[in-house]
Amino acid sequence: MQTIKGNTKRAQELRSRAIYYEGYDLYDVYGRVSYAKANAWQECREMCAREGGTNFRICGHCTTNFTVAWRVENGWRMETYRNSYLILDEE
Repeated sequence: MQTIKGNTKRAQELRSRAIYYEGYDLYDVYGRVSYAKANAWQECREMCAREGGTNFRICGHCTTNFTVAWRVENGWRMETYRNSYLILDEE
């Protein structure tokens, strides 16, 4: 997982993407959901629960993948198909 300091330009960019809300459930953004997407979404929900996260959301999607984010104690967590981020709050 990459930790991004809260006062950087990269953190501001990722935070604005994390805050964007497209839906909660995969069916909010897809007509049909593949088994792989459903499994990935469930893994993300479980990570959010383990981390005590709140405000889980899908913040981006295309035909092949999606991005989710949730609020944690010290910032935002974001999971993409390539990377995991912890975007710290500004200090």
